[in-house]
Amino acid sequence: MEARYKSEKIEPNETLIETVFMDDFGSFAGWEQYLEGRVSHSKEVRPHTGQFCLKKEHKNDPHGGYKIIGRSIGLGFIFSGWIFRPSGQPGGKGDRVGIENMEFNGYGFSVAHGTNFAAIERRDNGRPSDISKRINFNPPQNSWYQFEFHSSSDGKFALYLNNSQGDRLLGISAVDSKYNQFDRIVIHGGQPYYIDDIKIIKA
Repeated sequence: MEARYKSEKIEPNETLIETVFMDDFGSFAGWEQYLEGRVSHSKEVRPHTGQFCLKKEHKNDPHGGYKIIGRSIGLGFIFSGWIFRPSGQPGGKGDRVGIENMEFNGYGFSVAHGTNFAAIERRDNGRPSDISKRINFNPPQNSWYQFEFHSSSDGKFALYLNNSQGDRLLGISAVDSKYNQFDRIVIHGGQPYYIDDIKIIKA
């Protein structure tokens, strides 16, 4: 099915079953580098919770890092977490995170600080393409913000972004069903930025 652009919000209607993955970066076990990027255990900024978070650096998109989640999942998930983007850094300005398979095919999102937009993306062998409209907004910097990336079993996607106080900043939706099996979280995008408290709930 080809991607279709949609503007209304999509709330999932599945019953939540189980949490299949969590990482609060108390340790850094299982994280691997992707292409020429670098992800590392960091406390350079104050983590969202705990003592450490993940730092993404060294090369811009698609370079980064990944972690196998321990099982294969299909569409019908909620992927959430927290991102901190420091201002005034020389690297690429996109925060770009996805759920993908061993060929780095899958789905995720881009939050672009330099050009001030957000969009839902599909990854084909690691290469990104938008499957939603680009929504203009001014992303938070120097504070943690939350992402909630929802998918339904029939290929509907929704991205919600919330500020550190829990206020909703925007919602974006899209439809695409090219891929339906995933086994890893992948950190793409620019650099440097930080990630904490990520979770996948299977619906």
